[in-house]
Amino acid sequence: MNLFLIGYRASGKTTVAQKLSRLLGMPWIDTDQQITDRAGQPIRQIFQQGGEAAFREMEFQTLKTICGKRHNSVVALGGGAVMEPRSRRLVANHGRCVWLRTRPETLATRLERQPAADQRPPLTGLSLRDEIEQLLAERTSIYSACADYTVDTDDLSADETAEAIARWMASVDK
Repeated sequence: MNLFLIGYRASGKTTVAQKLSRLLGMPWIDTDQQITDRAGQPIRQIFQQGGEAAFREMEFQTLKTICGKRHNSVVALGGGAVMEPRSRRLVANHGRCVWLRTRPETLATRLERQPAADQRPPLTGLSLRDEIEQLLAERTSIYSACADYTVDTDDLSADETAEAIARWMASVDK
């Protein structure tokens, strides 16, 4: 059974996945990294060349491969991965799902500080903060519906977030 981490970009999915890997003794994988490795180009370039639909298809195929070959792994999903119904079904059928819920202002601050922010494509023509607000408005109900557990990450370090998830996992595995 895999442990899937979902949430908006910059919610801490990759960092928390690495920490959970050590805490739970499970390998971790990042779907965005898998996609860029296979494509040989950054996500921004994939979007520019094929559009969002092409990227979402790559994302689904990557998740499908992971679900078919990997078990008992921590999987950090891209921020929009669960917007695709087929991907939601894969997540529901192949493990537990944790939503790293983060306030828009925290996300904006984190994204403004990230050195790789220019590698991520804008998904709207809006300012960063307005884009976050709009996309979270669209995604929140889906994140919530997918999640078996939710952690509010704003006031927690990545270590504290991972520890909270590990405690939850231990409680559901009893």
